[in-house]
Amino acid sequence: MSLNFQKFMTEIVYDYATLAGLALARGGADRTTVSNLLEVFQSEAGALDATSLLLAHIMRQVGRGEIRRDCGSKLLGHLSEIFNSFKGEELKTAVLKYLTLSKWVFEASPRVSEPITGFKDLIRAYLR
Repeated sequence: MSLNFQKFMTEIVYDYATLAGLALARGGADRTTVSNLLEVFQSEAGALDATSLLLAHIMRQVGRGEIRRDCGSKLLGHLSEIFNSFKGEELKTAVLKYLTLSKWVFEASPRVSEPITGFKDLIRAYLR
């Protein structure tokens, strides 16, 4: 499936990042592991290289037990879809927004205990 960039950046990315951030938190990932996802991605200038390096890093972290396999699969699934849908600056912008939002949800998630299926659910949970 190919994503529409505008729709992704204004809607889909929020749901994907919510699911990823919650999976990282509930899967026991630590702050350093989550922060390193952004650092690894930003260590390469080109979008293709940065995204490929990030995908390899996630697989490595799963292999080392730093990220649970089910969580790694969720991240890799989202990122593969982004990788196959966008190129160049669109790719870099989309991945950066996904990672940033995922990190923020990860940092916020310990306060949320009920089932969350997307960004709107997360907001509702915070309003309760």
